[in-house]
Amino acid sequence: PKTVLVNNDQDFLLRAIRDRRVELREMGLEAETDEVLQILSEILPDLPPEANFQTVAAAQSPADAPAAENAWGPENDGLRAAAVMPAEIERGQTADARLFIKNVSDDPIFLTVADRSGYDTASAVDPEGESLKVENELVYPMGFSGAIRPEIDPGLTAQRPATANLIRLKLEPGAIWEVKTKSALHYFKNDELRPEQTMQFGQRPKAQPAFATIFGDPTEALVTWELHTANGAEYADDLKSRIWPAKNGWSGLLHTAPVSVKLVEGQ
Repeated sequence: PKTVLVNNDQDFLLRAIRDRRVELREMGLEAETDEVLQILSEILPDLPPEANFQTVAAAQSPADAPAAENAWGPENDGLRAAAVMPAEIERGQTADARLFIKNVSDDPIFLTVADRSGYDTASAVDPEGESLKVENELVYPMGFSGAIRPEIDPGLTAQRPATANLIRLKLEPGAIWEVKTKSALHYFKNDELRPEQTMQFGQRPKAQPAFATIFGDPTEALVTWELHTANGAEYADDLKSRIWPAKNGWSGLLHTAPVSVKLVEGQ
């Protein structure tokens, strides 16, 4: 089913408010945010039949998922996210990042994720809280507009045919899902020429991680990952329709708790 959209500008604004609902509520805009979410709930497509979703019970959660409460980021409507990374990364090397999503509510949550990398980005600060330069890999090009990361402009610009399949999940209370397409973090010194180019043209293989590249002097960085889920709407030929949320489905942004990663010069 196709969603009835008001217009592109208003459509974009509604999506942005939905995605940033946690931050907006914390800013004291709870009533305004809830009003927009109510508008969205009236124009959303229907959720596919429950049989189309893979049920994930708490007992099926990865045994090595983070156990500590402070390893998980802030709750967003029943979900929290966490990242696991090596404690140290040497200059010019790569550290894999494992990303997890957990249902911390008392009810099942219908969630849809992509089967490829590129739906998450990293940011980092030093011990003084100053932002470190981080470049997140661009996933695929879009015409003459340069390259598009789906999580930056969800649903409004999309490539045909779709570059990702969607995995529909029914997360039972307490269930944890590990994002299957891995992410990774490079570390290089400020403005250092690195062997891999950040901008990639063409579709990235699903099995290969998307990289975030952090620049700076050796320090202990606090790295936070932002995950942008897809939706539970019916299948469409492109991401523009599929990233729009569905009735009774979860959609939005999740942030992990900051992970301490020591950036070292190495050998």
